[in-house]
Amino acid sequence: MGNKIGRLLRNLFIILGFMIIPLGIFAGIFFSEMSDYTMYEDEVMELRLTASDLEHEFYHPTRFIPMPNGEYAIFTETVSDDYNLVEWSPETGEINNRYSIDSDTFGDSFVVYQSDDVIFVTKGDDNRVNLYQYQYGQEPTLIEHGILYNDYYLNQNSTRFGNDFFTVGSNSEGDYAALALIDGNVTITNFSQMDNIENITGIEMHPNAANYPVVKLSNFEREEFYYDLMQPDASLENFNDLSRTEIDDQYINQFTDAETFLTSTTDTIHAVNLFSPDLTLLNPDTFLLMGKTNQQANGPVRAFLLNETGEDLLMELPDSDIWIAFDGGYDPQASIVNDTLYLSTTEEAGVISLASGELVSSTGLEDFEAAIEDTVIELEQEADRLEAEGETFSLEKVQHFATQSIDGHGILWFSLLMFVIPIFGLSIVFYFMGRKRRNIKKAYANGAEIVPAKLISMKRTGVTINDNPQVRMTVEYTFRRQVKQGEVTEVIDMLQPPQVGDEFDLLYDPVRDKLFTLDE
Repeated sequence: MGNKIGRLLRNLFIILGFMIIPLGIFAGIFFSEMSDYTMYEDEVMELRLTASDLEHEFYHPTRFIPMPNGEYAIFTETVSDDYNLVEWSPETGEINNRYSIDSDTFGDSFVVYQSDDVIFVTKGDDNRVNLYQYQYGQEPTLIEHGILYNDYYLNQNSTRFGNDFFTVGSNSEGDYAALALIDGNVTITNFSQMDNIENITGIEMHPNAANYPVVKLSNFEREEFYYDLMQPDASLENFNDLSRTEIDDQYINQFTDAETFLTSTTDTIHAVNLFSPDLTLLNPDTFLLMGKTNQQANGPVRAFLLNETGEDLLMELPDSDIWIAFDGGYDPQASIVNDTLYLSTTEEAGVISLASGELVSSTGLEDFEAAIEDTVIELEQEADRLEAEGETFSLEKVQHFATQSIDGHGILWFSLLMFVIPIFGLSIVFYFMGRKRRNIKKAYANGAEIVPAKLISMKRTGVTINDNPQVRMTVEYTFRRQVKQGEVTEVIDMLQPPQVGDEFDLLYDPVRDKLFTLDE
């Protein structure tokens, strides 16, 4: 039957060879591929993309907005003409979050302050007026309201009066309408559906009403109509007589022509020695007066609060670069909320406490650009550090390559497979060897005896183990002087196969009437 112990050892060495050699080959492939692997490749790419976005996506700030919580938000135009709202902390220099905003290419916006948040208004690419509710640290949400389209520049047909917002345009049916945001509540007035106004051909905020919300309408007969949006619940009789072409409402007269009002404040202006004075209405009781201290175009700017008549100087506001941007900037906006003055322009912004008369905080384009530059440098340095660390050999890199890389995954799993298959095969061999030992032990317990046997014939079963065939042998044996025939299955050595007529000993179990081969 051959030397089964030697055959077992040979098979064991073959199995171990099949385990060790592939593992060595795949280990070489693994470490070769890993040498070109950067452990933090995704993280490095993310950092560099973020740095690139900061350099190119924050292309042009269009408004700096001081927030009630002391931080700042900035509208920025990107190189692709998209608009973002960026959250920025000037104190730490951190650019925290960025939100996409629907705005047309002009990027006009209005800001209305509330106690803890703001409502800002933009005009989308489809000319739709958008109202966003926004609290610092949370994504702005659109306020649902009736659809209103503005076919002009947003700041041409819109106004802020106090801390309320008004605009005019047309709805989805083409009706002429006005939107009023008063104390955080939105109402829309549809003029085309009013019985006493027919054939409307145009609508606008009245140009001579400063920022008081008076709507001017015209019709085919070239008649003009006026409507006071501060009294949306008033009867239609609040419309002026059709023949009238001037507005004489007491509020409009009060806030109408800035030049007329400035004339009434001549004594105040002379008292503070201002040149090229300018007025901004903050609320029905308060005006913001600004002017240069000399006749130079870039001269210093001073600012004051006046009462509604312009005769009383309420407060001189602290010196700040904000006033230069506010005096000469595009579309400056100011609001008083909870005894706090919020100032917003395209280049500067700030907060002034009216209780103390002190500048609480301020920032602007120069600070923001410096923060972006510093942030870009920090991101690039961090990317360089991670890239260098990721290229250095370490156990962490081995683990990272094996668990995070697609190539590492493939090599690891394939090598594990090549390791498991021989282990599985070896387990099967040991299982059957153990099974045979258990069968022989049980046979002896059943009174088995070693019997002489002679090979009569053999036939292959179709199973091959390590290139050696398994055969079913028919033998003749003698048990207790009785000649019998039986079968036994065995894997034979292909180089030294048994021959018909060969004699060898077998173990016969009389209880189970079964033959077993014996190890030599």
